[in-house]
Amino acid sequence: MILLTGATGNVGRHLVDILVAARSPVRALVRDPGNARALGARGIDGVAGSFEDHDALDRALVGVDRVERLLGRPPRDFGAFVRDHRDRLTLIPSAG
Repeated sequence: MILLTGATGNVGRHLVDILVAARSPVRALVRDPGNARALGARGIDGVAGSFEDHDALDRALVGVDRVERLLGRPPRDFGAFVRDHRDRLTLIPSAG
């Protein structure tokens, strides 16, 4: 399964279209619960949350073997972001 971040953005919307057409298993981590529901209507497993919401991130990573991060701007403190999420993101194969 592929986890997308930024699935509702300018690039992400197009990637979602491609992945849906290819029938690829996709999950999207999105901030807005309404966007999660809209993606669900298209066959995408939408998880409402953010990288700062560790519980949501953990839920989003279950069964994922690849992450596509399509965010336009990096977090303000990218070093802290990497330190905070390194363990979660390197353990993706064991999340499922």
